[in-house]
Amino acid sequence: MPISVRATVISAIFNRRFGIDLTLKKYRQESGERGKVVEEIQTAWSLAEGITERRVLPVTTDVEALRGTLSSAAVDGYDLLIYHAALSGNARQILTDDVDYGELSDVQIFTANEKLIDLAREQGKLRTR
Repeated sequence: MPISVRATVISAIFNRRFGIDLTLKKYRQESGERGKVVEEIQTAWSLAEGITERRVLPVTTDVEALRGTLSSAAVDGYDLLIYHAALSGNARQILTDDVDYGELSDVQIFTANEKLIDLAREQGKLRTR
C-alpha cells in the first residue's frame, strides 16, 4: 500500500528535528528556496504542456448554468468558473487535487489525492490506467 505524506507533516517533523519554526509559507518566501519552488512548478508545467493540447478557455457568462452548478454541487467560486470554462471549451479532462471536483459531472478527473480517489471509488466512478 502506498504511503501518502502531506507537506504539513513533513514540515512539522523538520521543525521538531531542527528546533525551528519554519512554516511552508515562510519556506516558499525565502528568496533562495523560492527559486527552487518556482523551478519545480515550471518543470511540472512544462511536462503537463508537453502531453496536453493548449487552448484558451472562455469564462462563461451563463449565470443560470453557474447558479445551477453552485446549488447542486459543493464547489467554491473558483472551481465553479474553472469547471464551466472547461465545459464551454469542450475540455472534459481536468488534472487536480481538489476534492470539490468529485462533486462535478461531465468531466474526467486525474488526481493523486487519496480523498478524491476514495470518493470516486464510493461513487463507482474510479478508473485506473
